[in-house]
Amino acid sequence: MKVALVYYSKTGNTELVVHVLRKALGERGLQVDVYRVRPVEEYSRPLHVNLRLLYDTIMRKGTDVLYEPERPRLEDYDVVIVASPVWYFTLAPPIQEFLKGCGSRRPLIVVTTSVLGVSPERIGEVVRELYGFKPLMSLNIRIPVLRDAEKLKEHVNYVVELLIEMKGKPVN
Repeated sequence: MKVALVYYSKTGNTELVVHVLRKALGERGLQVDVYRVRPVEEYSRPLHVNLRLLYDTIMRKGTDVLYEPERPRLEDYDVVIVASPVWYFTLAPPIQEFLKGCGSRRPLIVVTTSVLGVSPERIGEVVRELYGFKPLMSLNIRIPVLRDAEKLKEHVNYVVELLIEMKGKPVN
């Protein structure tokens, strides 16, 4: 099974989850390619009072983005995992933009990081609006969990186990 892991991380929290997830998926025999999405103009701190960030997140629902190493060709993958911080109870603008611009609809898993909890249903609705359908799974990892390596691995294993169950089954 080929997995595209697409993420945005401003503070490093989401990037930490991506590294743990990539390692766990690789250890279970899945091929994982990682793509970083970033805004053409990065958001300045403090984030919670950045007016451009607020506008892009709530009103524009996206921003101009760059991809590293390149824009993923989703048709080459069985599953797409997106990882994003939660800002104002929704996905960060670079991930919103990625989801809006996806030409190929692939099964999708969403992993978010946040200080406060956010419901999987809320994230599922955001994804449906941007991507066209709800994700297979939405998992929110709160910042305190990131500080505990064992708890973080437990959370990441929810995603890993879902993909292992899917391995070998037709993916539509």
